[in-house]
Amino acid sequence: MINDEVRKLEKYEARLAHKVIKLECEQSLYIFFKLAWKVLEPSTPFLDNWHFKYLCNILQKEAERIAAKKPKTKDLIINIPPRSGKSYVCSVMFPAWCWVNWPHMRFITSSYANSLSIDLCKKTRDLIESEWYQSYWHNKFKMTSDQNTKSNYENDKRGKRFATSVSGAVTGFGADIILSDDILNPKDIVSPEQVKKANDYYDRTLYSRLDDQEVGLRVGIMQRLHEDDLTGHVLKKYVGQYEHICIPGELEGADVQPKELIKHYDKDGLFFPKRFTRNYLDNLKKAGRRFYLGQILQRPSEKEGNIFKHSYWKYYEILPEKLDEVIQSWDCAFKDDPSSSYVVGQVWGRKGSNLYLIQNRREHLGFEATKNAILSMSNQYPQARKKIIEDKANGTAIIEVLKSRLFGITPVSPTESKGARANAVSYMAECGNVYLPKNAAWLEDYETEMEAFSPSNSKLHDDQVDASTQAWYYFHKKMNTLEKYRKFVEK
Repeated sequence: MINDEVRKLEKYEARLAHKVIKLECEQSLYIFFKLAWKVLEPSTPFLDNWHFKYLCNILQKEAERIAAKKPKTKDLIINIPPRSGKSYVCSVMFPAWCWVNWPHMRFITSSYANSLSIDLCKKTRDLIESEWYQSYWHNKFKMTSDQNTKSNYENDKRGKRFATSVSGAVTGFGADIILSDDILNPKDIVSPEQVKKANDYYDRTLYSRLDDQEVGLRVGIMQRLHEDDLTGHVLKKYVGQYEHICIPGELEGADVQPKELIKHYDKDGLFFPKRFTRNYLDNLKKAGRRFYLGQILQRPSEKEGNIFKHSYWKYYEILPEKLDEVIQSWDCAFKDDPSSSYVVGQVWGRKGSNLYLIQNRREHLGFEATKNAILSMSNQYPQARKKIIEDKANGTAIIEVLKSRLFGITPVSPTESKGARANAVSYMAECGNVYLPKNAAWLEDYETEMEAFSPSNSKLHDDQVDASTQAWYYFHKKMNTLEKYRKFVEK
């Protein structure tokens, strides 16, 4: 008798728990997302982070507004690093959750490749057809048998999910919500034609597919790839129409939107410290500065640069046989710390009015390591007789220690700002007098930093800019002196 009562109580508690979970999931996309994660990723532990709840709350608010047929304020564009769960939140879980509450809602999702779009679409269907989902909402709707494929399915309440791509068609389909999830392939950022193709597809095909233009919602989800990618495109073309949510991988060198989100970053300025650790981010930097600025910091460098434009650079495979002069240029830091500035040492050569970057070393170094790096570079390039070192940070102490060991230690103390110094010598690059080694492993990082440099942005590292403009300014003064001497002799 007692055992029967216990079993009845256990069943009651189980039913109660079931009802509570069902209600909580219906009322919160965020709770639904966390529980549904275990269904789709049973072998991958869920690492929670503040951005999941933030994005879920925004999407939920928009879905509730659409269900109430209230006019929208703005469409959404969301920038966030890859592998941060953005597609799971927006393109997989969100449509499945909406059908829990409003099974009549219609979705169009699009990506750069049909296979990617179909995969996201299929994951949503897998979730809907899962035992977990059906145990709670089997009475809400039924999938129709006549339209139930991986890329195109409906339910018996007229809800619909259609997946397409940049190369696909959407004719005849309309939606309450359009989800553009990575419609530009990272591999295509070097092709202006592919960038334009993705934006034209958005403008001419996707943009008009909302059933109700005043109520329906467009959501662009992506990491930044190019200054003219979908984010750059819509913010320029549809001014004031999009709410821009920008969540970079770390604060340094980044621009968070809206600004209030800065408070969520940890003390080291990390966005998702459980996954995007400092060590992980440092390893990602090895993939190239352009990649890191765009996809992690959400700040793609300007195609034509700010002061230093990409079209300015010239390239060499073999150095001129005899250079007129070779120098070293060093920009030092205060300490060996991942959060501090880099130490940059460069070797520059001059042939007539052309300058050649021969070597470029960029590392986090302490005092001893910096001193040894200069000694090493001096042994490697004995022809670089003059060693120009900025007389600040560790540079002051380095100068004192090395001036009795090396010839040509030359302290410099700039009196102008970084921007003024860069502008003063930018003509050398603009006139095609700066040559970079075509096959150097560090070339992309160097170009990206130079092109990203802007006097108005003090957050980005600019140590390579400092070392370069320091060398150029030396040659600038040298050439002016030589020109004055030539004119004097000719008199």
